[in-house]
Amino acid sequence: ENLVSFMSEKRTEAGHVEPTPESHEDNPEPGAEPRLNTPAKITIYWMFDELDVAPMDRKLSHSEADSFFSQVDREVGPRACAMDHWQHCDYNSDGAISLAEWCWCSGLDNACSPEKERFFQENLLGYIMEERAEAGHVEPTPDAAEEHVVNPQAEPRLRTPAKVTIYWKFDALDVAPMDRKLSRSEAGAFFGDVEMQVGPRACALGHWDRCDYNHNGTISLGEWCWCNGLDPVCTPDKRIYFNNQLLGFFQAWQNRAPALNRPTDVAPHPEPTAEPRLATPEKQLVYWAFDKLDVAPYDRRLQESEINSFHDTMLVNVGPRACAENFLEYCDANDDQHISLHEWCDCTGFEPPEDEEEISIMLAPAR
Repeated sequence: ENLVSFMSEKRTEAGHVEPTPESHEDNPEPGAEPRLNTPAKITIYWMFDELDVAPMDRKLSHSEADSFFSQVDREVGPRACAMDHWQHCDYNSDGAISLAEWCWCSGLDNACSPEKERFFQENLLGYIMEERAEAGHVEPTPDAAEEHVVNPQAEPRLRTPAKVTIYWKFDALDVAPMDRKLSRSEAGAFFGDVEMQVGPRACALGHWDRCDYNHNGTISLGEWCWCNGLDPVCTPDKRIYFNNQLLGFFQAWQNRAPALNRPTDVAPHPEPTAEPRLATPEKQLVYWAFDKLDVAPYDRRLQESEINSFHDTMLVNVGPRACAENFLEYCDANDDQHISLHEWCDCTGFEPPEDEEEISIMLAPAR
């Protein structure tokens, strides 16, 4: 309490009006929830900004803050607390005080609670929508998803304005390389702007770390959706829907595809003669697609080089995106970097082949 009063005096000496809950001129989050705009919080954030000068990196070094802490040591009591206030604030002992540490040691609850997180996600969505409008795009509606990356025939709940907007922002940031992952070089400026303009600040400050939940230094589309309030999980119901969409995609592909370009010593694809369950049009499509992708070598296993182009095309034509995005990982059940025919059938919703006879009926011989 004494420390906040000391900061408040410093702020008044600098010519600022004593903050009130209705006076937000220095609050870094003008759109944040009201309880963040208390006089104490405004003052504590202001003091941090005053000290963070060279460099302005949202961390206080000894060279920036030692003078302030010396004044606190002399003028703020109890002395027992004032004397070790730097050590108290630098609780990770890295020699610098982050904004989160500053808030915590100054008496603020800087945790991003679930309630704050939901509020932050709403504010962030509004912020991205404003960016999208400034870029000349029409405000998205469930019926105006012109840039939604999922097939327009995908389930309607995937085409909400929020999802259209969040996918749009991911695509706008994913520029070099376009690998469906956001690096610091691609997205750092955006996250910096979010920290300064979107509240609650406690959530904005940790937003990159929350998005990069596997801590590999990049943010995948799945992570992006999750940390921005979308459910990227491919549920069993979504998986069934996705497999039905995938069959339609296979059918359209087959209708326009040329005949398989097999070497002359490889037998042509035989007509199915096995029991009826093997000869259903749907299962024939699944085998046909596998055979079409298995090109070099013809070993009844799909390698990354064989299937990546297909996956790229599928991503923009088949929904739900949550299932399309992790399709290859889902199919590669044993994680050996190949997709066998058994795995292919299983992940597309069909019983795997029971024996070699079934495989020989449905596929050209392996080479």
